[in-house]
Amino acid sequence: MLEEGKISGKQLQWLLIVVLISTNILFLPSITAKYAAQDSWLSIILAAVVGAIFIYFIVKLALRFPNQTIAGYSSLIVGKFFGKVITLFYILVYLYVNIIIVREFGEVLTSNFLIQTPMELVIALIIIISASAVRNGIEVISRVNELILPTVILFLIIMFILIIPEVDYSNLKPVLADGIFPVIKGTSSHMPIIGEMVVMLMILPAINCPKQAMGSVYKGLMISTILVLLTMIQILALFGTETSQLTLPVLGLIRYISLFGFIERIDALLVASWVGGGFIKITVFYYCMSVATAEFFNLKSYKSVVLPLGVIMLSLSIMIAFNVRVLINLAFERSISLYLAFLVLGIPILLLLIAKIRGIRGEF
Repeated sequence: MLEEGKISGKQLQWLLIVVLISTNILFLPSITAKYAAQDSWLSIILAAVVGAIFIYFIVKLALRFPNQTIAGYSSLIVGKFFGKVITLFYILVYLYVNIIIVREFGEVLTSNFLIQTPMELVIALIIIISASAVRNGIEVISRVNELILPTVILFLIIMFILIIPEVDYSNLKPVLADGIFPVIKGTSSHMPIIGEMVVMLMILPAINCPKQAMGSVYKGLMISTILVLLTMIQILALFGTETSQLTLPVLGLIRYISLFGFIERIDALLVASWVGGGFIKITVFYYCMSVATAEFFNLKSYKSVVLPLGVIMLSLSIMIAFNVRVLINLAFERSISLYLAFLVLGIPILLLLIAKIRGIRGEF
């Protein structure tokens, strides 16, 4: 592995949490509600079960080849040519996901808060800051996340409590009125998010105690599920059937909160915490893409590719969509995202199976 930085099991857990919740809680509630309506919370639980199955194979594969990323051990398992093809595929996946996240970042900020600021400037600034963090390595990224993530979680908990006087939990009824199929369709909208767990393929080699890896990722998945589930329940209880018609239901929920009858519009606090979480998520995908690219070209350091990849991200994130609706469609609703998620998650399972059949294992 090109990166010598090491992280603890707890830091791994927190990185997974920020990847799964930071930007997704803004858009996913309305997308899920479009299919599952008041049963959207059940879709989240089902998605977590699916995610738990896939993450098991991802961790098992990574632990079979300690100190190597998928860019390294894929060549050992299926040969140099196909190993390079797999590495290139994941580089493109990390790039595709990250340009969508960066564009989401720019759209939300310039549409709701920095209205007079060019979106290109906002995107450029976040990429420059992320590039600096990426060059400092996964250890520094993890330490910064230890400062940011608790703030994000604390704000979410406060939000859950303060909105209680405004909600009506009868909006969650009836349960399974249309059967299980709408719930399954709602779960399908979460597949691209489950697919984001493949960052573990590049990060797991950095854990300083591999025995903690499985427990850490499952704890991260569980905490993420609880936070997203509570967010979904509160949104459904507040907006009911209108949830599917909202672009950013979490933002709408925050604007309902009133403290002591006179402190309102605390959505700026949401944005502050969301910017922090979004920054870490962008940086994690940026890091994975940089390390994978360097290994693909057999470079001695990944730092030389950080800037060129940043320029590519900037250009593509601006060109990828005309507006936020098209962006959401690209990220969650198009069949390509669903198929891509299954492919992204299926390759590690296939590699693990081949490695077991051939008896291939990395050096400890």
